[in-house]
Amino acid sequence: MDTTLPPTTTLSVSPPTTAVAPVTTLPATTTTTTVAPATTLSTSTTTTTATTTTVAPATTLPATTTTTFPGGPLAAFGVQRVRVGEEEWIVAVADEPAEQAQGLMGVTDLGGLDGMLFLWEEDVFTFFWMKDTLIPLDIAFFEESGDLIDVISMVPCEADPCERYGPDRPFRYAMEAEPGRLDDAGHLTLLP
Repeated sequence: MDTTLPPTTTLSVSPPTTAVAPVTTLPATTTTTTVAPATTLSTSTTTTTATTTTVAPATTLPATTTTTFPGGPLAAFGVQRVRVGEEEWIVAVADEPAEQAQGLMGVTDLGGLDGMLFLWEEDVFTFFWMKDTLIPLDIAFFEESGDLIDVISMVPCEADPCERYGPDRPFRYAMEAEPGRLDDAGHLTLLP
């Protein structure tokens, strides 16, 4: 069979179609892109090409991955994998002053997260309160080494003045979680 086209033959090419299906897992993000352009020549010859691309996000210390929660007060926070005691958790991260001031205010549930990690580059001596926080929480305070300093139970504040919660010495990390989740904390480890 002769496959040479005569000079007056018109070649019809249909535009390629692209389907993009992002898949998100915590803590890494995998994006799969399938490209399947189809080109049809004068008879029934079809050429198909498929490409898959996997992209892993770069991590920094501490490794936080920006995850979009479907609206609500947790939408702007990144997430971090941590080990609390012997358990691996996924937590929202508050490492900027505005995020630390917001904390879990207005949150009615943790949306599948295990808690919220507050972290600083240097030890701090500060207090937490439960103003505009709708759910009871426990808070654990940790040294730079990850060793536990204290765990305190906190209740929502319904009227000013609100109680202030904190340890009796400086700390590097604080972790808020549902009541009882931090009872066996012991040690905090940030995971990549």
